[in-house]
Amino acid sequence: MTRYSLKRAVRAGAARPNFLAAMIITSAVGVLVLNFQLEPAAAVSRRNVTAPMITQIPPQVSLNTTSNRTDGEAAGTANGDAVQAATVTVGDICQGRLALLMNLALLEDGLRLLEKQHGYSADFFKQEWLEDKGDYGELTEIQTIELKARHAPFSVYMHWLNGDAGREVLFVDGQNKNKMIVHAGGGGIKSKIPLSLDPNGSLAMSEARHPVTQAGLLNLAKTMVEYRRRDLQAAEGSVQCCLGPDVMFDKRPCYNFTILFSNEEVDADYRKSLVLIDKQWSIPVMVKNYGWYDTEDEDLAQCSPEELDEETFLEYYAFSKINFAENLTSSDFDRDNPDYRF
Repeated sequence: MTRYSLKRAVRAGAARPNFLAAMIITSAVGVLVLNFQLEPAAAVSRRNVTAPMITQIPPQVSLNTTSNRTDGEAAGTANGDAVQAATVTVGDICQGRLALLMNLALLEDGLRLLEKQHGYSADFFKQEWLEDKGDYGELTEIQTIELKARHAPFSVYMHWLNGDAGREVLFVDGQNKNKMIVHAGGGGIKSKIPLSLDPNGSLAMSEARHPVTQAGLLNLAKTMVEYRRRDLQAAEGSVQCCLGPDVMFDKRPCYNFTILFSNEEVDADYRKSLVLIDKQWSIPVMVKNYGWYDTEDEDLAQCSPEELDEETFLEYYAFSKINFAENLTSSDFDRDNPDYRF
């Protein structure tokens, strides 16, 4: 199987071509696996957290939009259904331009909600395909992270609960020389030596797909809104969007979108994205991204759609237990906080 390299040339200062590229919070901080492992990381976790699963909501009775038409009505709308073809609803599934417009409207609502919030805490989950690991790349385990985020000044604190458990990262815009403060998990010498790293430097990015400066729901919502607007301007048929039946995620009902890009000119990084948007808050709470592949690869030509997704999986990010009510203070983003180990 041949994956396309995602290291595509991007103009300095230019935005990455996919709306989800900015999303990914915290990824850069995988850095904390320091290159010197003096001892195995001890399990330093404050609590156990399990990544929420997607579960189906029992379908409701759907309105059939065509079965009650008279013959005259059907004839009168035969050509008019060219519009419906772009916004067709089949049972509980909506697809086409209508789904794309709904996705944008929801995200805009969620963005307005987030802009009113001081910050939040959440459990954050991520899994990534890292191309630079080993000879063929490497798929990381699902990492479970306690997250605190403040919108102004932009601030992020993270604490790993598995993997290199006890790992911590702190970034505050305008402080610490705009460096991220990190230390590895476990005990011993390595956990007592905090590092000050450039968020976009090679060490910080060596084990992650996105920098910590792109962290958080607010940045995610802003970027997704920008690229949904881009997708609406794309040529007809180049972006397919489908709103499927609602699902439960973290015990909360969510809208369930699948977005497909027809070619790499439309989106250079991703061919497919799965997105869940919380129905109450209209904020994205889960995304899975899949990349492009060599269409001449004979092995991939024999794959089912599910197998193809498995072979081209790039990244998974999710939020659970989002708490806007938590009273975050400056001490939550202070490296001298006695609860932290910097």
